[in-house]
Amino acid sequence: MTPRLSRALTPVIAVLSAAGTIRGQPVVYVDINATLSPHDGSSWCHAYTDLQAALDAATAVTDIRVADGVYRPDRDTGDRAATFQLTSGIAIYGGYAGCGAPDPDERDLRVYETVLSGDLNGDDVPGGGAPDSDCCAAHETPGCEDAACEAAVCAHLADCCNDDWAVHCALEAMARCCLLCSDQNNCENSYHVVNATDADATAVLDGLTITAGNARGMDGSTAPTSFGGGLHVIGGGPTVNRCTFENNEARWGGGLANDSGNPIVINSVFIGNSADVGGAMSNFSGAPVLINGMFSGNRASIDGGAVFNDLSSPTMTNCTLAGNSAFVAAGIRNYAAVELTLTNCILWGNTAETGVGEDAQIISTSSGVTVNHSCIEGWTGAFGGVGNFGLDPRFVDADGPDETYGTRDDDQHLQNNSPCIDAGDNTVVTISTDLDGQPRIVNDIVDVGADEFQGAGIPAASEWGLVVTFLLLLTGGTVLVRRPGLTSPNA
Repeated sequence: MTPRLSRALTPVIAVLSAAGTIRGQPVVYVDINATLSPHDGSSWCHAYTDLQAALDAATAVTDIRVADGVYRPDRDTGDRAATFQLTSGIAIYGGYAGCGAPDPDERDLRVYETVLSGDLNGDDVPGGGAPDSDCCAAHETPGCEDAACEAAVCAHLADCCNDDWAVHCALEAMARCCLLCSDQNNCENSYHVVNATDADATAVLDGLTITAGNARGMDGSTAPTSFGGGLHVIGGGPTVNRCTFENNEARWGGGLANDSGNPIVINSVFIGNSADVGGAMSNFSGAPVLINGMFSGNRASIDGGAVFNDLSSPTMTNCTLAGNSAFVAAGIRNYAAVELTLTNCILWGNTAETGVGEDAQIISTSSGVTVNHSCIEGWTGAFGGVGNFGLDPRFVDADGPDETYGTRDDDQHLQNNSPCIDAGDNTVVTISTDLDGQPRIVNDIVDVGADEFQGAGIPAASEWGLVVTFLLLLTGGTVLVRRPGLTSPNA
């Protein structure tokens, strides 16, 4: 499988010589806080205040640099179909300090978080809404407790009122009765925050948070509004690097849905996304390459809480899938004609209603699956390969102090006693930095998972008070500590 990996990564090497490298093309600036007119994108303080305006004005080869802030695709129209469209030759880079900063070109993705949001009303409350109605869950009796929702579903699916209110009835209710079935207040959100149609590897999305897409359309599996709440790829193969996909929803692929495309995903996080099929990502007839990515806290009602593969040849390298949930195979579900290459990855803590252990992490009805140097909960050896194991990866705090996967306090960095340290395969490493932008290989052997252990233990949450106290004693002053793995104050 290695030769195929090399061919798949050729476009990446042509676009990025190392993770996070800026190409040096003509630059356009976007900053929601730009202070000077005209807002023509010529400098940070003359920046466009709207990313859509910059995309409309971009030439064939342009680097768009975006300062911290929240950017929505609808231009205050409430149009759920509005989306940020990726185009070949145009790269979007986030994480800049922007206008008014001592160094406006300073780039730190955690301190200067750039958010592309589908929350058009700005009122989402992930996990903080009312409990779902029983219309939103399968049960063994016909109909459900809300008469209007029951009528809407049964007009389309008569068996839901004549037989059991099964899984397909609950899925239909999620789409048709959003206010009953969403605890996030996201019924007005964008179908796709970002879209890419026939965009090649020179279409780059780098250093941004993509959140709050809602592609739970009502027209079934053929409707575009059912795929890819965060990013919907149709053909082509854009490059996604150091991005965070969180709290997006869809029927297929909450964070990312790939339809006959070949996206290249590097150093990225998928966290808290949900879907009926493929919580973070769905692949149909594609061959995506995922490197140094993280999938955590994703949910699906049927197959593949983090990843659903069908008629595709995905390659996943140095990815972490943790805390995802689904009816079947909460980590990865490989359906038909899938050639998956999984190397240096962690699948841990994913929960499925129909299976435990390895069956909750990965299920495949396709024989073309190659797994090497990966940490998989409940590992049985059924997938073969070399260097695989089922030991606890020992994350710092996988579900965070709130004990909930997919929220902003999760920390999937490795503790210093993790069996994933120095357990990977160097031969598949093509990018020199990890998810945090730190060296990808430390101590001569690459680690398993999205983050590379940097040689010093990352204290657990309960230990930070002692660390700060010790530093105060040494310095006699105030110490500001920014813990790796947590988001910026702009979150």
